[in-house]
Amino acid sequence: NEFFATMAEGAKKHQSEHSDQYELIVNGIKDERDLSRQAALIEEMVSAGVKAIVVAPADSKALVPALRRAQKAGVIVINID
Repeated sequence: NEFFATMAEGAKKHQSEHSDQYELIVNGIKDERDLSRQAALIEEMVSAGVKAIVVAPADSKALVPALRRAQKAGVIVINID
């Protein structure tokens, strides 16, 4: 999706200009309907110990359980839906 690719490039540019402030990990799903993969990515990021997750949910209601677990683990969740 061109929109998400452009957004990722902007995030990478910002991070490169502020590399001393934070690390950026860009993950995404190839098919916007792959909800199970998106939920798995959220779980993987929580397990990796990230401090924040910025997410454009494939299905905002269906991802609530995974995002709630992330919040309970102390991860800041930013929904850009």
